[in-house]
Amino acid sequence: MRVALVYAVFAGLWILLSDELLGFLVTDHARLIQLAMYKGWSFVAVTSILLFVLIRRLLRQISAIHQSELAALQAGQKNLALLTAITEGTDDAIFAKDAEGRYLLMNTAACAMVGKPAAEILGRDDTALFPPEQAARIMSIDRRVMASGKVETNEELLQIRGADTVMLATKGPLRDVAGNVVGSFGISRDITARQQLERALFRSEGRLSEAKRITGLGYWHWDLVSGEQVWDDEINAFYGRPGGTPPVA
Repeated sequence: MRVALVYAVFAGLWILLSDELLGFLVTDHARLIQLAMYKGWSFVAVTSILLFVLIRRLLRQISAIHQSELAALQAGQKNLALLTAITEGTDDAIFAKDAEGRYLLMNTAACAMVGKPAAEILGRDDTALFPPEQAARIMSIDRRVMASGKVETNEELLQIRGADTVMLATKGPLRDVAGNVVGSFGISRDITARQQLERALFRSEGRLSEAKRITGLGYWHWDLVSGEQVWDDEINAFYGRPGGTPPVA
């Protein structure tokens, strides 16, 4: 619009002023018509050249913008392929939700964990996957993460496919290109087996300690690589040594 207005003003002034100037300089009518014709041809030639230069410049700008957008699109597709390879190459559940808690993304591991395909999950919130109390607790954590803008890790006890499952979930705020929080993302790992093992180990250590207390037996440890030896108080007492005395190699 700006170019068109400038051209219209310039053309109008050129026609008006050039005609006035010719009328002032030339009195012969035939000569005036001939010069006016030349003036018109010159105007067409000059404006055609200017129009050609302008169009070529605009085309170059459009081509540069197109190439830049194409490069950005290719980079985005490459990053998306890389992100897909990462999310699909792990056994951890990876997901993203919008500000209302509706799922935007779930990797294959997450879908397998809850036993539903992505088509039945995307666009729905946690009430479609978990019992009401658990869903409310999960969504409360999501809201807290979005409000604080910080990443946090929690253990979540969930009912998944009819079994109690302990998930170690790391969640954080999902931001747009402007940095505004528009949802949340998370990575969850099933640690049920690990916790069961830890509890079994704790119970075993407790029974061992109780057996030691009842029988008065001690223990010793010898690291064959470093040569370090550790004796507890019962072993030291058995050999008549004060507690805490380092053993002799």
